[in-house]
Amino acid sequence: MAGRWRRVDVGVGDHEAPPYPHVPMLMRDYCRDLEARITALAGTLDEHTLECLAFAEGRLLWIHPFEDFNGRLTRAFLAELLQRLDMPALAPPPIPARTPNAICKRSTPPIGPTGGRWSRSGAGGSKRRPRHDPSSRLP
Repeated sequence: MAGRWRRVDVGVGDHEAPPYPHVPMLMRDYCRDLEARITALAGTLDEHTLECLAFAEGRLLWIHPFEDFNGRLTRAFLAELLQRLDMPALAPPPIPARTPNAICKRSTPPIGPTGGRWSRSGAGGSKRRPRHDPSSRLP
């Protein structure tokens, strides 16, 4: 995977991602573990294949290696993994209409329903996490 590992601690919803200094080691271990799991499949499509795909997605999202776009990267990575395993591709979920605007306005703080789900702090910084307002849920 190409990119720059995050250099800040992040929280997503109720999940506190591992501290950013651990990301390179966790990603190295993740890649080695995933490679071993794929090799063990030996071309079979059974319950172990599903377990492998669940691991590939869940562990990558748990590590949260980048500051932003981890979900998109994970979906793209799973699509590639499905192709390499000769499995049918899955249709991507619809993207909410507001997403493109949010991408264009990355330099502004998040507002609206997702604003309470993210918190960032630099090294040694405060880890204050805004509480999610249930009344701001998407329709």
